[in-house]
Amino acid sequence: MNINQANLNKHLYISYTTNDEINGIVHISHGMAEHVGRYQWLISKFNDAGYHVYAANHRGHGSWIEDGHRSGYFSDKNGWELVTEDLRNNIIAAQKNHPELKQFLIGHSMGSWIALSVVQSNINLDGLILSGSAKIDTFSILIQSSLVNLIFHLKGKYHESLLMHKVTMQKFNSFFTILKMVHYAERVRCMNVLSHG
Repeated sequence: MNINQANLNKHLYISYTTNDEINGIVHISHGMAEHVGRYQWLISKFNDAGYHVYAANHRGHGSWIEDGHRSGYFSDKNGWELVTEDLRNNIIAAQKNHPELKQFLIGHSMGSWIALSVVQSNINLDGLILSGSAKIDTFSILIQSSLVNLIFHLKGKYHESLLMHKVTMQKFNSFFTILKMVHYAERVRCMNVLSHG
């Protein structure tokens, strides 16, 4: 697979299909603790199916870390808005460069929430696929917010908290053991996400 780095934005990677018939553009919004490189297999499958793929590392991920930014840290101010605007601008650029092509957005985990924020900004898309998204109950949000505020005041805004990792990422990932996933995979058959014709 060939991932080309675009001049448009050093954190945006565009991979063009080599098919004669182009079916559209798929934008990828990756999850927390991920980067574009983790999606190479999926990107190649979309390219093989006739789709160009636009995938950017979110701030604090992948190429941003290589440039010296803090891992997982969006910004000192308005971080969520900046990450959402980055994705929105990439989609708008693709629409300007390829107005004849349909535009699809895939968001995984944290990227699904970024994708939802982009959709709420009245951007035109032909399809939206959310993966690994979750609805967190109000009580859990209240507890987590309280912990974040306490840690922020005691340790500062750049502190990487093992406690927060345990009550968020580690707890969530504990639901997906290898045995559970193998059992689930035996019962479910995967189907094509996008079809054309």
